[in-house]
Amino acid sequence: MQGSLLVFLALFCTIIPWAGATECGSSELLMQPTCSFSAVTSSRDGRWGSKKSTIIDISHSLRGDLPSFMKEGGVGTVIELISSIANGSLANESFLKVHVHTGTHVDAPSHIFQEYFDSGDFVDTLDLRILNGLALVVDVPRDTNLTAEAMEALHIPDGVERVLFRTQNTDRRLMWKSQFDSSYIGFTKEGAEWLRDHTNIKLIGTGYPCCLGGSFFFLVLLIQHVKGLTTCLLLLLII
Repeated sequence: MQGSLLVFLALFCTIIPWAGATECGSSELLMQPTCSFSAVTSSRDGRWGSKKSTIIDISHSLRGDLPSFMKEGGVGTVIELISSIANGSLANESFLKVHVHTGTHVDAPSHIFQEYFDSGDFVDTLDLRILNGLALVVDVPRDTNLTAEAMEALHIPDGVERVLFRTQNTDRRLMWKSQFDSSYIGFTKEGAEWLRDHTNIKLIGTGYPCCLGGSFFFLVLLIQHVKGLTTCLLLLLII
């Protein structure tokens, strides 16, 4: 268990009338058979007021044509049957093999920092309280990376610690294309700096296996300067 870990996540997505915020569970994408989806609606006094909250499973099902970072043709065979009752075995058994930097997953600092790797700061050392709780879902401008201007225009409320960014990646259905697409929308250096300097965000989610636009400097900035931040690459199905 090292730099990355595949996860199956459900977050409280608070539906609020905010500029750029979107309603959870309203997309036809959620009904696609290739994606898992479950929702329970309840009334809840959220951090930003009494609003309706919905628990949504935003995990992608593991499948061979999931895009993988800088790889052609998807992740390939994920589950292989290694013993079969039909072939005379006592039980049916499967072998699961997949690159952990695939699909719905979370990255630890050890993913890109050797010193964290050497000290054993892997995903199993992350604070699970950061990965659970209320999340704000925002719809960001199209045809642009996540810049400082884009972040400022979203007017993210004070006190928000988890934000899921819905981008053009979802519009283009990049997670349904096996070929990795390097033209995906991600954060710029300036966008990361703005997030670091103007918010208390500890978890972010984007709609592709990589959340940075053009440089690993984005992750470097956030991990080095935001105490306790988890770069959580949630693959959004939320519109």
